[in-house]
Amino acid sequence: MFGLLTKKNVVTEVEITSTNQIDVLKELAARTASKLNLDEQEMRSGLFASAGANTNRITGNRIFITHATAASIKAPKAVLITLAPAVNWNGTNAIDYALVVVMPADAGDTSYDEIADKAEAVFSDHASELDGLIGNASELNKIVKEII
Repeated sequence: MFGLLTKKNVVTEVEITSTNQIDVLKELAARTASKLNLDEQEMRSGLFASAGANTNRITGNRIFITHATAASIKAPKAVLITLAPAVNWNGTNAIDYALVVVMPADAGDTSYDEIADKAEAVFSDHASELDGLIGNASELNKIVKEII
């Protein structure tokens, strides 16, 4: 069961019982599609493609950054999803934050890399605050605004 609090581009305290990476990506795709009013299958396909291309990142040993594209958007968007409890990823990292970046379909990989680099810097700046913010959608939305 999830204690779900949402605000703009944030979904907090999502419970994912599976540690299977495909199941985690499916849930992230569903939440992102719902939050941004996008096609869930398009999000799912994009997240699977990112995983297959090894363009996902883990920063701070707890924050998973991934991306997809959407034909219906003109500018990058992002959804920050917090996981409670944390999900074991790759057997080494317990991720409790997932940032899903959604790029316009015609954007290149360089654009995503720039946003992911910025996200890593922003999360690094807020590293000491993350434990206390995991359920605070309002404050987390401010972090998303720093990134996008």
